[in-house]
Amino acid sequence: MKSGYLGMFEGVYLAGRSHGHQQILKERGITLPESSIPLDKMIYVAAFQGGIERFVTPLRSKSDQPIDQFIAKRISTPKQQDSELISKLMALRPEGANNSSWVVLSLVHDLIAAMENNASVINISGVPSIGEVKKCFAPEIALPICNILSALKANDELLPAPSQVASRDGIDRFKELLASDVFSHYASAHREIDFTTNTTAIAEIRSRGAELLKAGNGVLLGRRVSMNVLSVVPKIVDAAFGKLPGTLAQMAGDLATKYFEDKKNIVIYQFDDWANEYTRASILHATQSVSDRGES
Repeated sequence: MKSGYLGMFEGVYLAGRSHGHQQILKERGITLPESSIPLDKMIYVAAFQGGIERFVTPLRSKSDQPIDQFIAKRISTPKQQDSELISKLMALRPEGANNSSWVVLSLVHDLIAAMENNASVINISGVPSIGEVKKCFAPEIALPICNILSALKANDELLPAPSQVASRDGIDRFKELLASDVFSHYASAHREIDFTTNTTAIAEIRSRGAELLKAGNGVLLGRRVSMNVLSVVPKIVDAAFGKLPGTLAQMAGDLATKYFEDKKNIVIYQFDDWANEYTRASILHATQSVSDRGES
């Protein structure tokens, strides 16, 4: 069963986006319908696009809403041998640094956590560029991070994603799809790129995705997703994770070594295209509802 790691920064980023667009609508006298599901909760449904069936995350929601019940059954608390990992990474931020440094260090954190928890990385805020890293950090900090980024192999694919889930019926339909053989085959194809990135593996994802899209007619639609694959090989162990500052090098290097021994890749799934479209669709739906009622 494929797992995805959703870190604290990504959760806060999603919650901020959800609150922001709700606030803008509220200022214009537009209220989202009660059935509307915020982006920070819909991401758990969007991960369907990456064949992700389980979530490893420190984020929890206490609610009896259908979407929260759906999420709660698929979440587990992450293992973390170093409880101060986030603090140690954020201590690397230079004084007066901008928000880009948060994005960089959060990605490093999520990669380490993903290795420790045998999971892929769920990302919406974006993968920083090498130029951004060099601009934000001193060379001794930037170099190992740039070595990680330069080793990423990006694959952009059009794959089945949820259109919108706003009711118990919608969630029930997703449960049916998740339990289906066609989704099982799709998820299996995604698990394969945890071990190989050859063209056959990508082609299998594409083929199984087309089958799933057909099976989910009316609930699924094609959306662009970026799969950034990091092959954990000796060069990455030595020149990247093993070269992080201070005690981070030992801990991250040991995790990367184990990953290398298991011949595994870390896959970063970027769901930003889906997130942008979901936000646009939610806003358009809310404004159209107001227009239909003759409100201003």
